[in-house]
Parts: sequence; C-alpha cells; structure tokens
Amino acid sequence: MQRFLNLTYKNQGRDYSGCDCYGLVYLFYRDFLNKEIPEFNLKYNSIRSQCKNIEKCRHEFYKVTIPEKYDIILLKRANFRYHCGIYIKKNKMLHIAENMKSAVTGMNDYKLCDKEYYRYGDWYFQ
Repeated sequence: MQRFLNLTYKNQGRDYSGCDCYGLVYLFYRDFLNKEIPEFNLKYNSIRSQCKNIEKCRHEFYKVTIPEKYDIILLKRANFRYHCGIYIKKNKMLHIAENMKSAVTGMNDYKLCDKEYYRYGDWYFQ
C-alpha cells in the first residue's frame, strides 16, 4: 500500500511519476490487486469523462450499495461525476487530486457529495 502514497498528480497520468484520480485507481488495481481495468486515458480527455465511463461500463464495473475494501468510489454533485478513489475501510479512501499528493483520507471532506460504489469484473463474484 505504501507505494501508492505521496504520488504526484498528473492529468491522464498512468504511472508512478504522476497520475490523476482514475490513474491511481488503474495503478492500484493493476499492481496491488493484479486486475487489468480499462485505462480510459487515450479516448477520454477529462476526469469527468473517465469517471462517467465507470458508470457506463456495466459489463465490467458493477454498482454496489454497500462498499467493501478496494471498491471504486465515484463522487458526484448534481449528477456530475467528478472524482474517484479506492474505498479502504470505515469511511476512508485512497485518492489523488490536483494540488494534492495521493493519500488515504477520511470521506467526511466529501460529505456534501453523493457517493457511488463500484466493483470490478470477476472480483465482484468472489
């Protein structure tokens, strides 16, 4: 888990030299969970469109009501998905944002946002 902390933000980044919020999810699933999830960075030029794609890829990402460790969190306001991260435990998430290094923080900072939780692929059925 340590290697996912203190990473630098980079728009559309998908490696340890810099990543955006979905890039951190991508790295975590690939390198920690050994799960290949879609990159989305080549077709989609904004975090908004990358987050929206998680919701659209119903054959790969399954919406769940109660999050479990390592589910994907989508945050939204007024039906606008704008940020994602990894659910860690008890109201904590791993995420990264502009002007912030990757970190595990409490989700209370996002209490005014709606949250959606997604599980990826065959992991959903385990």
